[in-house]
Amino acid sequence: MSSLLGMLNPQNDIVKPIVNEVVSKRIPLTGTFELTRRCNFSCLYCYQQNCRHTEELTTKEWTSIIDQITDAGCKFVNFTGGEPLLRDDFERIYEYAFNKGLLLRIKTNGSLISTSHIELWRRLPPVGVSISLYGKSPETYKNFCGVESAYETVMGAIAQLKTNHIEVYTTFVAGRHNYKDTHALYDMVSGMGVPFHLFSNLTPCDNGDLRPLEESLPIEERSSLLKWFYAKQPVDWDAVSSLWVNNVRRCFAGLAAYHVVSTGEMILCPMAPAPSFPVYKGGFLKAWGKLYEARLKLIEVETKCGRCGHRAVCGMCAPNIDMRSSKGEPPKEHCLNGKRLHQMLRQEGILL
Repeated sequence: MSSLLGMLNPQNDIVKPIVNEVVSKRIPLTGTFELTRRCNFSCLYCYQQNCRHTEELTTKEWTSIIDQITDAGCKFVNFTGGEPLLRDDFERIYEYAFNKGLLLRIKTNGSLISTSHIELWRRLPPVGVSISLYGKSPETYKNFCGVESAYETVMGAIAQLKTNHIEVYTTFVAGRHNYKDTHALYDMVSGMGVPFHLFSNLTPCDNGDLRPLEESLPIEERSSLLKWFYAKQPVDWDAVSSLWVNNVRRCFAGLAAYHVVSTGEMILCPMAPAPSFPVYKGGFLKAWGKLYEARLKLIEVETKCGRCGHRAVCGMCAPNIDMRSSKGEPPKEHCLNGKRLHQMLRQEGILL
């Protein structure tokens, strides 16, 4: 399960009433806690690569926020970073959140998973451990994230999670320096019985720096890769199309979801790092109230993507467009990429 909201597909007649109630009442059902911006990798694509500040909340401050979110109705939390396992108090924060009744997911690069973490997750099972993958060899790991030894460590961690019956799934981040490993890595991970997801839509730094986009795949390579992947793992295109309502790409940010950065500020999501609202100092409910106002200004906006016939395969939300361009439109190369991918998927019968 990638997220709790991922289960709440508004196309599903059984869960539609639940979705409607959660959204209409603005219940903050799911949150993401960026426990730290520190990381032991230096990935070429990372949207945090030039803002690795060390300022972060204390254990007590995070547990205070956990108290507030559970009182407000939150049921699901993602722990992410940076690399969340770099925090010495990760296990204490995790156990506190678990004992408050929260469903938990950990997003990690997998290189720091220890015997202690395995024992913790066996005793207090997470919904899942999501591991980002960057290649199928030490050499690729060295080229893409700067840590050659991490490859063997990460693969060993995945095996340990499987052996101990801890839910694990992977996301391969495909860029110029590692995309040729995709097929072999997919075969290996799938052979282990572990779900494999592909991510190739790289994003700028959250301060507007466009350097991560330099790692983006050229149009032909990315289109071919996605065509291959969608043939392996079919997409529910009707569900994707349903994300667009009145030419606006919908999401749950500010309606049922929120993101808290390492300094304790609430934002809509990493694509919309401003405005931000203090949670620990100002209170969760006050920040949550202001987040809706931010959503109306930043997300509920009609864009060029919303009027495009290719939007199902490449359409971006308004905040994503704003991060990439000061003109309020998606970059031309992104549109060309989407058009080419759409054509290829139609030719192959993957998309009607």
